[in-house]
Amino acid sequence: MKKLTAIVLALVIALSVAVTAFAASTYQCPHCFEVVEGEKEYNDHLSKTCPVVGSDAAKQEEIKKQTCPYGCSAPFAKEEDYKKHLEICPLKPEETFADKVEAFLLDFTIFDAIGPVMDLLGKLDGPSILVTIIDLLEKAVTAIIGAI
Repeated sequence: MKKLTAIVLALVIALSVAVTAFAASTYQCPHCFEVVEGEKEYNDHLSKTCPVVGSDAAKQEEIKKQTCPYGCSAPFAKEEDYKKHLEICPLKPEETFADKVEAFLLDFTIFDAIGPVMDLLGKLDGPSILVTIIDLLEKAVTAIIGAI
């Protein structure tokens, strides 16, 4: 019985390995979903002929399609020119208070707050605050004892 089980398990393993060993070498592009045969052709497709991530010409064409979203529809070939225009576009809407708060929260880091907090702590007189707290605790304890 053990030998039969061992033979069956060996056949199952051999057949499951054979499926991947004899599989055709076809690849599907994850960007445009075109099926390409062969690894070399697949790599060539990704680097040159794929309409989504192909050659540099396709990427440049995609950049040229950038236009101003504020309504002036100015086309831009370079990303830096596009970003500069977005800051100075005459049709750009006024920034609201909510936009300013959002920009502040997105740009805020903890290091922006550490400097002012350290300056404030440096201005505090620690020993006099400690003496005041001890005096208040002493008065509170004597009041509680007097009430009992």
